[in-house]
Amino acid sequence: MKSQATWGVVPGATGNFWVRLVDRAHRVFACDATPRIGRRAMVVAALSAVEMALGKTTLPFARRDQIRALLPQEAKDLLLTPVDHPCFAMQQEQVAGGSAIFFALCARQKLEGLLTGLSALTVQPIGVVIAELAAWPLLQEAGLLVPRTATLVIDASTLPIAVYTIADTHLLDLRLVAPATAARGEEAIVRELAWLARDLNDRLPHTLDRGRTILLGQPESGWQRQGLDDLVASALVPGLAELGQGLPGWAWLRPAGLALAAARGEHSRLLDFLHDATERAWQKIMQPWRKTFILAACLLLVWDGWEGVRLFQAKTRFDKLKVETDMLFHQALPRIPIVEPRLQLQQALHQQVRAARQEQPGLGTWVARIQTAVPATTQVKWLWLHLDPEGVQLTGEVASYDHLDRVRSALLPVVQGREVRTEEAHIVPETRLVRFRLRLP
Repeated sequence: MKSQATWGVVPGATGNFWVRLVDRAHRVFACDATPRIGRRAMVVAALSAVEMALGKTTLPFARRDQIRALLPQEAKDLLLTPVDHPCFAMQQEQVAGGSAIFFALCARQKLEGLLTGLSALTVQPIGVVIAELAAWPLLQEAGLLVPRTATLVIDASTLPIAVYTIADTHLLDLRLVAPATAARGEEAIVRELAWLARDLNDRLPHTLDRGRTILLGQPESGWQRQGLDDLVASALVPGLAELGQGLPGWAWLRPAGLALAAARGEHSRLLDFLHDATERAWQKIMQPWRKTFILAACLLLVWDGWEGVRLFQAKTRFDKLKVETDMLFHQALPRIPIVEPRLQLQQALHQQVRAARQEQPGLGTWVARIQTAVPATTQVKWLWLHLDPEGVQLTGEVASYDHLDRVRSALLPVVQGREVRTEEAHIVPETRLVRFRLRLP
């Protein structure tokens, strides 16, 4: 029988903290320090935002694979030290001319370290999200989030204290109180909270209404004593305590929110580092065929070993023939050096290919050049950008052929006097816009 339990887990000071949803109808949760999780139970784990970098950007793309190709370059300025193998989680919202992206990255070893620890309990989580966002599903369950209205959440239920704004299903921004500030005491924390809250409110889009401010994890009187009463529109979150019957105070709040998100299948909106991960999706699809794949891999290893023996024998014969050929060559033509044209041509070709690759700028460089060169007054709607060994292919739409001439003229400095070739240009009957395809060398 399929398990009805769903789980949330966040790392605590002394170990992982687990909460499970034991009654979906009445939203009753329970804690379990050493969980016995069934094979079909859904588990959402979390990483702290302290261990990652967060950023916002706008890119002229709609496809997620194109956006992911540029995220490492966009994230470089956020990192104090380079990350060789970053893992990204992002949310995407369509805007005029492209996509607005809110993204987070963590080092792959951090993610794999969490997964390795869970695998010791035979747990394979369906998602790994940002821990500080885990109260979000509970706030929605309690009816505290107003549609089409931005809500500011100050979550001090555990360290680090997080401040974030949400609207509908979108995370607008997320900040943390700095560890150095937390070490200086509560007065310093409240001053930074007040600054963060005002800064996030000032950065809200003008199209959104300012909603309430929700405080988690501190008594109402404590916030007022510290001077936050003029900042917030509402104090404690009502009704959440009843959801966690028998749970130890505010410590249950984040993993309980994850358990609720697992029940709804909504963990991906909490910036899920496993969401869209191709390798894990294939693992789930191929799970029923695991034994077949193991047998096929064994047969492949045997065949590969036999082919290795044959390759070694062939190489031995080749080396022997080469030595004999060199001896005969020296005996017949002792004053003429031996030349191997095929090997020399291969070496020259490899050098040319390597030099061409070093000279070829990357996709991110082309995007920066094009965005800088083409002014906003040309009103270009970019549809496609493709980089290949022959150059860059640009596809877009403009209001008229005169606008297309402006785009071509603006791109001339980018190609440094070389030709901007128009491969296609025609008027789209439905929109009366000129659709074009240009080739930059």
